[in-house]
Amino acid sequence: FEVVGHKWADFAEYGFGVSLLNDCKYGYSCHGNVLRLSLLRAPKRPDDKADIHQHFFRYALLPHSSCENAFFFFYTFQSANVIGHAYALNSPLLTIPTRGELPKKSIGLFKVSTSQVVLETVKRAEDDNSLILRFYEAFGGRCQCDVWINGLMAIKDALYCNLLEDAIKGDKIHLEKSDTGNTFSMYLEPFEVKSVKLCW
Repeated sequence: FEVVGHKWADFAEYGFGVSLLNDCKYGYSCHGNVLRLSLLRAPKRPDDKADIHQHFFRYALLPHSSCENAFFFFYTFQSANVIGHAYALNSPLLTIPTRGELPKKSIGLFKVSTSQVVLETVKRAEDDNSLILRFYEAFGGRCQCDVWINGLMAIKDALYCNLLEDAIKGDKIHLEKSDTGNTFSMYLEPFEVKSVKLCW
């Protein structure tokens, strides 16, 4: 039977596995040793011509092996960085020609301390000039993480908000300021989504 999935599905056993990545299809099914990606969905309602046009999509197979450490031998999609590869396929690097010298190093705007937490969305707030950051816990476990914000962004305050971007009262974020930027810590439950509003 088919299940919904965004960006990737992983099929693995002890020691090795394969992930099926894609950039726009949302149905996966698995039967025996076959992992399938649904290419078309053709319901008759509400649009009787749904998916009846030309389609363009990208997909990739990512074979991977297990991970070994000093205590035990294990495989997880986490150690193979499947989520990172899926995001790389969905958001390829864009190059822009410029003049001048190459920078000595790359500088990001945000950095999350663990791959267990994904910064999924960076967007302007709907009602003001604030910036909304939306995170989710991706591995199915509790997690404490640190988020670094580049000092080039003059952040005055940060607060948790709901999906409608309304502030959550009593849930204050403590920003630690330094020469290179601001840092805050947050705790997430398994698969939890958290939104943070950055105010200028």
